[in-house]
Amino acid sequence: MADKLYDVCPEKLLSQRVEKATELLNRCDNLRKTIEGLPKLRRKLSAELKFLTSLKSSEQTLKHSHINSTNLSFLEAVLLTVENEADVTAVFKPFFSLGHNSAEFNCIVDIVANHGLCWIKVTARNASALHRIWQGQGNFGDKHIVHQVKELLEASQQHPVNYSIPLVVLSCFNGITESLAKTLGTSGICVKGKLLPDPGSEALTHVHSPITPDRTTGNVQECKCINLDITTMVAYVSALTNGGCGFIFKEAVLTKQAKQERLNPVLPMLETFFKGKELFACQSAVRDFSGILKTVGGEKEQERARALLERVTIVEDNPSVRSTNMKISASIKERSKIIFGTGDSLKAITTTANVAFTRAAASQGVEFSVFIHESRALTESKESRASLAYFEQDVT
Repeated sequence: MADKLYDVCPEKLLSQRVEKATELLNRCDNLRKTIEGLPKLRRKLSAELKFLTSLKSSEQTLKHSHINSTNLSFLEAVLLTVENEADVTAVFKPFFSLGHNSAEFNCIVDIVANHGLCWIKVTARNASALHRIWQGQGNFGDKHIVHQVKELLEASQQHPVNYSIPLVVLSCFNGITESLAKTLGTSGICVKGKLLPDPGSEALTHVHSPITPDRTTGNVQECKCINLDITTMVAYVSALTNGGCGFIFKEAVLTKQAKQERLNPVLPMLETFFKGKELFACQSAVRDFSGILKTVGGEKEQERARALLERVTIVEDNPSVRSTNMKISASIKERSKIIFGTGDSLKAITTTANVAFTRAAASQGVEFSVFIHESRALTESKESRASLAYFEQDVT
């Protein structure tokens, strides 16, 4: 492949690369904006285009080595993977983990797919180069691919998604040698790419078919345990979610929640998620929920609360180590650390409207398994001072 590139004059090759970078940028702009880290991919592509464009105006003699020093092939491979993989949630996502010596290390996952259950490392190097580096014949400082994906494998154990360990996949866009593929496979790493003979060995007798993972988008056993945050219990019993959303309240925040409830009912969503699962709540959550009810809860809201708690298994506060180690901040309170941490210890998914806490925890490297819903307050006692809403106002 490299020899064929050198058959093309540098000026023509440069024009081809500029066209390719422009095309990749346009394709990047067409991806779902909800993919985390997408601006990073776009910035990298823009940098490559800027560099290639600068070569056109450079006064120095243009050489193939200048053009081939770009990272465009890798970025094209990343973009193509994002386009073709199912349920991609992030690109170039960092994960903080602890190594064997308890030292923290940061690894970057090129693509997170299958709603977080698949971590993909992309390489656009040719199979022979990967093989040589693996054999210790690379340049000084080259980190061979086995070391890189084993780091990902180690990190994946510390970042389960709903208590399932993400699958680590190496996607080789220019193929992979048979020996290297076998080595990775025995380490628990799945490989995607054309299988090629080792350098110097005879050609493989069988068809060069891709090696595909057993499950890049396979089914993972569903978590059947739910840990209820205070915000969920409040939303579940609220008059707003139980037919009382047709009011304009004196309090603007309640009026806003009522409108949101008319447009996006929370209770059916929670009931669907609860179906077939066991409900848990820690003592701190139940105690504080009961206190809120006693202070502002209406009679029917308290009746619904009693019925809800009869369905719930109340457990002692037992926050996980990683939750207790988080630093207190404006969004991370001790009570939330206990509630979410107890769910973590139970290996349960915590249902919550406390988005600020989950984001703040993630910024400290702690990603809890959560089910997010909109916030709803207790409003039964406020209805006597409220007026009926005109639903057509929701259209505006």
